[in-house]
Amino acid sequence: MGSFVHSPRVAILGAGAVAQDHAAAVQRCGGTVVAASTRSSASPRWASFAAAFPQVTFRPTEDILKAQDIDAIIACPSWSAMDEVSALVLALDKPVLVEKPIGLHPDAVSRALHGAAVGDTKLVGFCRRYYAPVMRLKQRLDRGGLVSAQVRISENLDNLVRRCGVAILPHVLSYSSCHLLDLALHLLGPLQVERLHLRPVPGFAPFRAINGMLLTEQAVPVFLSINPDDPCIVGVECRFDDATLWRLGPNERLEVMKGYQVTEPSPDFPVRRYTPRVVETVMADTAFRPGFLEQMQAFMSGDFGPGARPAESLVLSRLIFDLQHCHG
Repeated sequence: MGSFVHSPRVAILGAGAVAQDHAAAVQRCGGTVVAASTRSSASPRWASFAAAFPQVTFRPTEDILKAQDIDAIIACPSWSAMDEVSALVLALDKPVLVEKPIGLHPDAVSRALHGAAVGDTKLVGFCRRYYAPVMRLKQRLDRGGLVSAQVRISENLDNLVRRCGVAILPHVLSYSSCHLLDLALHLLGPLQVERLHLRPVPGFAPFRAINGMLLTEQAVPVFLSINPDDPCIVGVECRFDDATLWRLGPNERLEVMKGYQVTEPSPDFPVRRYTPRVVETVMADTAFRPGFLEQMQAFMSGDFGPGARPAESLVLSRLIFDLQHCHG
């Protein structure tokens, strides 16, 4: 597994908000961001990045990729450049943290993996894997006894189109839903599509809402919903054979429930209420952008722990393809 030199010199491809958070995390973890690139040194994003990190030098992407004085690269390309940039950085013989997704289609992911350098030095930025609530739920799942699970995703299509344009609509699952779909695969293992209902969303073609059932390798049912503006508790819910319900939702908070708290009728509420009794709560550290420091510490140590490797992105991309093209 790859490791850094002391106080590594890091370059960042990209200069948006995520790139700035990565730069801050590098500094907090003892590294130095020495260079960054974006499409133009005259762009507002570069102006904002340079104001926050004045010691960082603007360098063209091609120069950063060839540089011998840079120990590691963090790649935060725009969604439309993901396929091209991921293939370039995965081929480098140095540690790389590349933001997700590394490809918008299984073929693009396969091409990037085919040209990837040998060695476990590449990490994909699915930082939710490093959340304390996620790690606690993974510990419980590893003990077995899962009865059923539910994965709920709500997509704000108006916001996605406003930020990325209508060209994003064929790629909503690969670009946005991928966060929770990766988490589902990480927690539950490989998932097979069993039965789906796909529903067109007027005004947002070709995106379709998805509701249905997947199966784990142990044939445990996983109920999946991906709907626009769904007023649900977004996240992952797992039911176990010890009569506990583990709810990760939002992803920064895990609640473990067992039994009920009974509230008798009253004049204000004239029916008996049964409220799940919470027996354990785990919260992610939100002092910094959740998961970013833990992910950067893992990246810079070379011990990636639960982090996402590039090869796992092919499993994720194939699942997304199956979800989008299922006919039953």
